[in-house]
Amino acid sequence: MPYCLVVPVLLMLIFRRSFLSLIEIRFRFTPLLLIGIVGQIAADNLRTSVAYGLLPLSMGFVVIWLYLNRKVSGLRFVLAGTTINLIAIVISGGKMPVLLSTVHFLHLEVAPNTGTRHSFATMHGWWWLGDWIPIPPFIMSPGDILVGIGLSRFVLTESQTRASYQNESNSQ
Repeated sequence: MPYCLVVPVLLMLIFRRSFLSLIEIRFRFTPLLLIGIVGQIAADNLRTSVAYGLLPLSMGFVVIWLYLNRKVSGLRFVLAGTTINLIAIVISGGKMPVLLSTVHFLHLEVAPNTGTRHSFATMHGWWWLGDWIPIPPFIMSPGDILVGIGLSRFVLTESQTRASYQNESNSQ
């Protein structure tokens, strides 16, 4: 998932887009997004069985927020990707499935906290919804790719160039 965040930021820098212009976009029902983000942070830090239910629940809040804001450019892709990830997590009992053969292929070491949010899967059932796409040093899911495409489209179509944003700000 890190590439999904880094690529849009790099695109903004390359195309000289203003980060501040994105802050001024009016989204609907923003508290739903905030509840979802806080829930995911809590799920990452809890070591109890509550975390298993909290991750899908918090992602559900994000999916609802994305649906309510789907008319914003790029957010339909983010909605589709997040929904795919949510389905993979629900099917896997509250954790994102990671294809074990891809972990071995990339020679990745299993971190001690891997078990809090991820579970290892083999090529049975719905594994293809989980993390299996090797993009060194990470393993991504089809949902992650859609999120990255959507965020890239969002920042390029919804942000203004720095020069035009500065001119608008100075004229007010």
